[in-house]
Amino acid sequence: MKDHLPWYATPETCCPTCKINFGQKHFLEKHNEETHNNNQSKNSLDKFWVDFMFCLLLKLIQILKLENFENLFKFVNTDTRFQCCKGAVFQIEDKLWGKKFLKAKFPGEEMSDSPYPVTNAASLLHWKILSILIDLTNCVDLLIKIYKKYVVWIIGSSLVYWSKSRAIDLRIGNLEFDQDFVEICWNGIRGMKWESFLETVEFCKSKFPNPDFIIIHLGSNDIKFSCSKKLLTKMQGDLEYIRKHFQVYNIIFSELLCRLTWRGLRWEEGEKQRNLVNDGMRSFLGKDNCIQHPRIIRKSYLFRDDGVHLSDIGNDYLLEDFRLKIKQNILF
Repeated sequence: MKDHLPWYATPETCCPTCKINFGQKHFLEKHNEETHNNNQSKNSLDKFWVDFMFCLLLKLIQILKLENFENLFKFVNTDTRFQCCKGAVFQIEDKLWGKKFLKAKFPGEEMSDSPYPVTNAASLLHWKILSILIDLTNCVDLLIKIYKKYVVWIIGSSLVYWSKSRAIDLRIGNLEFDQDFVEICWNGIRGMKWESFLETVEFCKSKFPNPDFIIIHLGSNDIKFSCSKKLLTKMQGDLEYIRKHFQVYNIIFSELLCRLTWRGLRWEEGEKQRNLVNDGMRSFLGKDNCIQHPRIIRKSYLFRDDGVHLSDIGNDYLLEDFRLKIKQNILF
């Protein structure tokens, strides 16, 4: 049974940690006892399955180029390949899981007895409809691997140090991601300059699990001491080095922030150098691999009294920018 049934198909008999479906509850219970010492949480499984299936549907929408759920509903209801779903009904267990899914992702919507025609996202989870959708995308291997545990390093200077501190104060040190599916590894070093970047990556390699991608927020402290062209050359060379020698390919550059004041520089000159670095990194990595911070502008309430480090509000904006970029990379 477990060799033929997709591991995520029936949540009441699957182990999300091992990605195996055992087909019957007593086999799953025996597995949990022998392998996990009965530490598998029912609530964790519920949340895992809901989040997994939601991501699966988002991926189907993306692959089929349908843009949103409404278009996916119309597609299923009008495409002749789904005509075989007429007369299908939900089993009692399936309805319970469908209600959990709607409550978590589409609150207020009601579960129907029949999945076809499709009236809401829970209808798409019926095995007949879902199997046709997966077959149409012709990428079952990709879909099965959508939900994995992602490791994200966030490394950089004091701005990373203080943003981590703010996240801990808010009790969102993992940026509101479930620890079972995303692990955020922070390494912010106050006063850090780019010359310490490779050494810091070496340290992270020895301390943290290998990353799926790295967010780097570093370079502002170099503006005063190095012209932007020399700094860019060094930054780009080091990023190529870690791609080659550390096999880290998913690199995200968090663009340098504006400041109320640039120590030792006229404000206009500091901003000019900052923008040159950001433009150069955007060209080098591509816009999708950079994090822009449009809400962090030259306003006093976003900064501390030193005009360099962010206030609580500024840090909240920075954390949200990090979180949204991580979410974007996980889903798409």
